[in-house]
Amino acid sequence: MTATPLLRRLTVAALSLSAVLACAACAADAPERDVASLDGPAHAPTDTAVPDTSARDDERPQLRLDDRPERFGQLIGEWTTCLLANGATGGEGAGPGAAGPDGSSAIVLDEPVPQTALDACAHKLPRQPPELDPALNPDYRDDFLAMVSCMKKGGMRIHVVEDHSTGQSLLNWTYDDSTSPSDADLSRRCQLEAFG
Repeated sequence: MTATPLLRRLTVAALSLSAVLACAACAADAPERDVASLDGPAHAPTDTAVPDTSARDDERPQLRLDDRPERFGQLIGEWTTCLLANGATGGEGAGPGAAGPDGSSAIVLDEPVPQTALDACAHKLPRQPPELDPALNPDYRDDFLAMVSCMKKGGMRIHVVEDHSTGQSLLNWTYDDSTSPSDADLSRRCQLEAFG
């Protein structure tokens, strides 16, 4: 498993359950925006450090499409607390007591996160909802395009981007420009409608 698909899948789960979707793959290309990311509840590992989740995948917490943001924040908080206890170090403002915007732990990890910590805590890294996993949802592409269509109809100025760098097609979306409106409630409603 490479880092990029893992981070993208975790990002999709994070944003969907925080009721805000954002294009993690397009962060470098898009203008500066205030959008939700994993930097809130926790900072995901870099491309050089990927937890080995294969051996204990069935032990990992399973997220649901209709989970509340608080549950996601709690699970990410438990994962990052485990990372800190196993050799990861926290950056400015780090610590399990810091609260994120949704009440979740706002632990910021220094990068790179040691591979030993990632491996020790792999069983705590939440699995995304099956509906959001292209490998488990045969209708993923159609569902994703339906979600983007719904968001556009609701007034969000976004477009689909496709990444083929990993040898497989990974869908994501990004804002058309820096003045495009964001609507967390619309994003969440459209995702539940399309994937639910």
